[in-house]
Amino acid sequence: MIVLYHIYNEYMGENMVSYASIQTYPKTQEMLAKLKESKNETYDEIIRKLLELIPKEDEEGECTDEFRIGLLNARIELKKGKKIAWKVELSQEAFRNLSNLNLTTSRKNH
Repeated sequence: MIVLYHIYNEYMGENMVSYASIQTYPKTQEMLAKLKESKNETYDEIIRKLLELIPKEDEEGECTDEFRIGLLNARIELKKGKKIAWKVELSQEAFRNLSNLNLTTSRKNH
């Protein structure tokens, strides 16, 4: 495992850029390297692209960090073929509307 953590500053004209090293296993670095579009693309750019796959908001508004983490973990579990249990909290009105639906099921014999 690569264990590095340091921050250094690079001065570019009047702008100061800070960098932080993160911990990864060599295999993780290899996997990230395979996602590069060009040899000049940085790991930071790849990680940011991956993070963009996790929604920041939906039609109901901004997603909490807790929701985003749960969504990411659920997607990983689904990819592994595991079933996901969902917890849904309904308002009393939504529950009444759901209860009033005429839900039927049909089975076809093959």
